[in-house]
Amino acid sequence: IGLGVFLVVSSFAAKGGKGKPGAFIVSPYGIKAEPSLVKYGGTVNLYVTDTNGQTLSSLPENFRTSGQCYYNGTLVGSWSNDIPMSGYNLYQVALINPTFSNGAACTGYLQVLRNGSWQNTASTTFTVAP
Repeated sequence: IGLGVFLVVSSFAAKGGKGKPGAFIVSPYGIKAEPSLVKYGGTVNLYVTDTNGQTLSSLPENFRTSGQCYYNGTLVGSWSNDIPMSGYNLYQVALINPTFSNGAACTGYLQVLRNGSWQNTASTTFTVAP
């Protein structure tokens, strides 16, 4: 069982450098999105993986996920939440906001807690089809 999140259009600027390329720290974890192509109104599943891309059966530490979706260079949705720590390695993003009706290209980031702050350690992409 995963938690769903409704993507909303953010009207404020992103804080700090979260999500900027090159701002990744090294860790033995990755993230994958399934499916990589999801129809508008559907749901994408995000999983924590090992370095070989294999889904972890249990989560060894706390993780967060965040991401942004763009259509024609315009931000149409974003999310930032904890991946559930109740024993499930699954975070679901529901792509039901009307801003996705034309499609979108999305990037999701896996974050780990290091030195008291959340740091990006891996990313994955998926596409929303109209």
